[in-house]
Amino acid sequence: MAKRTKQHLRTSRVDSGRNAIRTARNYRVSSHPDEMSYTAIKRFRENTLGVSQKLFASLLNVAVQTVHAWEQNRCKPSGSVLRLLQMAQENPDQLEDLIEAARHD
Repeated sequence: MAKRTKQHLRTSRVDSGRNAIRTARNYRVSSHPDEMSYTAIKRFRENTLGVSQKLFASLLNVAVQTVHAWEQNRCKPSGSVLRLLQMAQENPDQLEDLIEAARHD
């Protein structure tokens, strides 16, 4: 398989972002996202996405220490992060290009 160029990866990120926006527009949003347990967050990161805490933090634009604190049940994600996690759980394939691009940064 040919290596992807940085430009292609940036384009993939933009396309993934646009797909996420389209999904969000068609998404029925409750007033408050459901909470996720610390074990559910870790399970989603490890088993569904297969990414490290560092990469997961990068995808969510939070500090690695924040992800670590969530997974140790020392604090809980904010509402906006919970909404992103909820959308990602329902459509994990939409993150594939973002994960691939982040691995090459």
